[in-house]
Amino acid sequence: MRAPLLIYAFQIVVAGAVGLHSTVRILEGGAIYHGVVVALALGACALLVVAIRERHRRVLILLAQALLACGILLSFRWRPLWVFFSVSSLSLLITGALLFGGRARRLAAACLLGSVLLCLLALAEPVAGRMAGGDDLFREEYERLNPAVEIAATFEPDPRTTSALEPGARIRHRSVIAGEDRVEFDVTYQIGPDRARVVPGRPRLGQKWFIFGGSFTYGSGVDDEDTIPARIQAAVPSRQVYNFGVNGYGSADVLLDLRRRTANATAVELCAYLMIDDHVRRVACPDQLTRIRWGKLKPRFSLQAGGLKYEGKASETLSLLGRLNVDLLNRWSLYRLLFDRWSIDADALKLTERVIRDMSARCSEMNGTSFALVILPRNSRLGDISGLLNRLQSDGIPVLDLRNRYRQLLEEEGAGDEAYFFLNNHPRPNLNRKIAEWTVDFLRRTAGR
Repeated sequence: MRAPLLIYAFQIVVAGAVGLHSTVRILEGGAIYHGVVVALALGACALLVVAIRERHRRVLILLAQALLACGILLSFRWRPLWVFFSVSSLSLLITGALLFGGRARRLAAACLLGSVLLCLLALAEPVAGRMAGGDDLFREEYERLNPAVEIAATFEPDPRTTSALEPGARIRHRSVIAGEDRVEFDVTYQIGPDRARVVPGRPRLGQKWFIFGGSFTYGSGVDDEDTIPARIQAAVPSRQVYNFGVNGYGSADVLLDLRRRTANATAVELCAYLMIDDHVRRVACPDQLTRIRWGKLKPRFSLQAGGLKYEGKASETLSLLGRLNVDLLNRWSLYRLLFDRWSIDADALKLTERVIRDMSARCSEMNGTSFALVILPRNSRLGDISGLLNRLQSDGIPVLDLRNRYRQLLEEEGAGDEAYFFLNNHPRPNLNRKIAEWTVDFLRRTAGR
């Protein structure tokens, strides 16, 4: 009986250590996932302690095996824990075989089969991660060029929007293609004192054009002079063009930022929102998005009878089931691949429509400020937003949809998306120049209304 007792002792010690580690993570503000890990590890530990003296060892061992199996499932992407749960599971099978001999063969065979299936699922996890978009084809590197700035990615927390740009930041951003050690881009971002990307060539005087958006507008992967707002500035040298794009922003962020930027601004002739279809998802804040670090910080709005209501940050407004989905199930790539796909629905479109209407209404409150909506091309589609655009246009909101122009460009040149998009799915400088060419006349006409 010494061998089973030694195995018991091994499992109890390691399970206690895992439970203690996860408890520390919870106290440090970790996800609910760590609480479940604590429960599984300590639950198995308690069952094993009782099993040492109890007669019903077979039942207790079976329950402990079930807990360890759940631990294997939940810790696929956390290698140290996965190893612990797997080793404990196999050692428990050995314990059962030594204790019960022939009477436990069926139980041991069933548990062994379950462990083999779990190991196969674990081997399939990296494949599912790549299919679900979990593995990168490139490696991104940030280098702080001015020591006074502490945040390497140029972001800092913001109480309402997803984040804000760090004023005065100067950042080098490189992307290296995985497996080839080839640099796809190596650029520098400069952030002005107004927490906005610098626009070279902007005059000190003139009517202001505020350009809002996400990372496409910000210019992820391109130098300051190659962003869309910078190319627009080059085409309208008499105007002051501002780049208020921020990585990760969606329509809700833009509404909050537009209200803030225009609160005390003067001589604003135009506010333009450069939108992609993924911004609808960022307004809806589904669990699939909230699992991402920056997705947890998204502002969440709800549609009330009196208009929009700001609920708070996405992670702060999750239901209990939502937290279980975000912190537990969504850690498993295979689950995300099979069960957690999200597509644009009617509720998300209604919410986005109201957000954009509020942007337009805010511009109407200002003296002589026009609003324009531009739909940027993407190398993938999340869903159909044509109905949303038609409703906005029918109510007099100027809309320019560039997606067909982009597809025509690809057909004329016989090119693929890779000619105009980086591996990180952001436009290359050549596409930004095209977008500015296609957009500037539309913005001129809109600003003259």
